[in-house]
Amino acid sequence: MRAGSALLAAGLALALGLALGCSRQRSQEGQPGSETVTAAQESPDAPEAILVFPDRQGRLVPVRRALVLSDDPETRIRQLLLALLAGPGDEALAAPFGEEVTLGTVDLDARGVVYVDLVSEALPDPPAGGSQVEMQRVFSVVDTVLLDDGPARVVVLLWNGRQRSTFGGHVDTGQPLGIDRSLLRSAPE
Repeated sequence: MRAGSALLAAGLALALGLALGCSRQRSQEGQPGSETVTAAQESPDAPEAILVFPDRQGRLVPVRRALVLSDDPETRIRQLLLALLAGPGDEALAAPFGEEVTLGTVDLDARGVVYVDLVSEALPDPPAGGSQVEMQRVFSVVDTVLLDDGPARVVVLLWNGRQRSTFGGHVDTGQPLGIDRSLLRSAPE
C-alpha cells in the first residue's frame, strides 16, 4: 500500500507540474519577449522609427521607417529588432545577420538595461567575420535599440541565451554597450 501511495503522489506531482508549465506558457503568450509579438507594420501615418543597417562600405546607415509600434517599451524594442533582422529592403544595405539568426527574448529592466538574445540553432557561436563586420553587426542592433526615444540606456547582447565576452574577437560584448556614433554614416536628426 505504501508503494502505491508513493506512486500516486509522484503521478499527481508530475501532473501538477505539467499543468503549471502549460498554464505559465499560455500566460506568456502575447507578452513582451514572447514569440507571438510580430514585427511592426509600416504605415504612412505612423511616426518614423530609426533602424540602423550595415552598408557595403563598413559603415552603419540610420534608415527612417514609418512603423506602427507598441506603446509598451519592451514590445516596441522587440518590434524594432524584428524589423531590423528582416532586412533593409535596399540593395545598398544589408541585414546585420543572415536568416539563420532570429530574435529570442528581449528584456528591459528598471535601470534601462535591455537584454537582447540573438538565437541560431544552426550556429552555436556568432557568425565569423572581421573586425568591421563584427562592429557593424553588434552596433546595428545596439544603435537601433538606443536611438529609439524610450527608456533603454544600454544593451547587453546574448547569443543563444548566453552573454559572451565577444562575438568574434573584436568587440567587448561582456559588458553593456552604448551607441557608437563613429560608425554612423549620417547621424539621425
